[in-house]
Amino acid sequence: MKDQISTLTSEKKVLKNHAKSVGRELEEHKVKLADLNNVVENLSKENEAMKIQVQVLNTSLQDFTTSSQTNDEDMAAKLHEKEEELSKMKDMMDSVRKDSAQQWGTRLKAFKEKAAIEKKDLEDKLSEASKAAIPAVATPDVAVTSQTESESPGLAEAKKQIEALTAEFIEKDNQLAEANASLSKKGALFDQAKKQIEGGNAAYKKVVQQLEDAKAAIATKDSEIASLASSSSENEKFAAQLAAKDAEIATKDENIASSNAALATKNAEIATKNASISSLNSALDDAKAAIATKDSEIASLTSSVSENDKFVAQLAAKDEEIASKGAELASAVASVASLEASMSSLSADHSSELEAIAGLHEKNKKDLAESIQRDCDEVKRVALQDC
Repeated sequence: MKDQISTLTSEKKVLKNHAKSVGRELEEHKVKLADLNNVVENLSKENEAMKIQVQVLNTSLQDFTTSSQTNDEDMAAKLHEKEEELSKMKDMMDSVRKDSAQQWGTRLKAFKEKAAIEKKDLEDKLSEASKAAIPAVATPDVAVTSQTESESPGLAEAKKQIEALTAEFIEKDNQLAEANASLSKKGALFDQAKKQIEGGNAAYKKVVQQLEDAKAAIATKDSEIASLASSSSENEKFAAQLAAKDAEIATKDENIASSNAALATKNAEIATKNASISSLNSALDDAKAAIATKDSEIASLTSSVSENDKFVAQLAAKDEEIASKGAELASAVASVASLEASMSSLSADHSSELEAIAGLHEKNKKDLAESIQRDCDEVKRVALQDC
């Protein structure tokens, strides 16, 4: 009977120590999930920064659309200025994408290595606990032999507890695999958004080249019109040349319409990129919800761990840290909202300026038409006098 009590006491100590070990491992899992949450928050901030940059690029494209209707000097000045802004934005976006990809890859690699080490340690501890829970083979003794039947329930209970702990470990391992899969999915979405932005940059350069070609064509035609206006002999030839110039102007209008269509296509591509960013933000929200679920599961597991008061205090401290991180995220979101409001105000200021430039362009166009008409009238008057 004493041997049985001693054996059960030893088993109880082993199970108690194992429960403490599981409690520590649960705490480590809590820290690991907090690290994963930090990675998700960093990705969210990087996506917000990329969204702001896309909005800046969209504003720049709209400025180019309106500035294409101004006179030649204003168009050349603004085109040069926007090219410099585009170069700076491109460098900044390349730097952000490079830094984000490197940081995300390094964190993910370190997270996987740490998880693999923790998994191996947990397997070793479970193996040691299983060995320790199995009582040693008793020496030939009548008293011990007579107690074999009464020892079986204690052994069965110990095995059940070990199996339950093993099942918990397997479940945590599966949860970690799901979290890794979610990270891989977000990485793929990040790469897809990066490719779309690169494609948008190429299309933007093509539109800029079209605007350059249209500007050069307008300069050439203006030079030819000035040359024709200075030599007003042979009225019929001049009228034919004017008709040809009208056709060329119509062609230029078609080219401008084509450029506007290309800009509209670019705006559609930017809208697609914004939708992709929204999808990525939704995936990040799903990951946060999954982390919250894991936190709830960890909270339910702590009820079976000894020294509950101490463990609950540790969890409360971690919850305070998580609440602090949530406050920091809310502050970052408020900062982004303030930046978007500032950009909206800047866009409104640009709109009034562009309206004034458009009015100047219409005035220049009207003056040019009146000048050409006066030249035609003068040629007709001279021709009638010659007749």
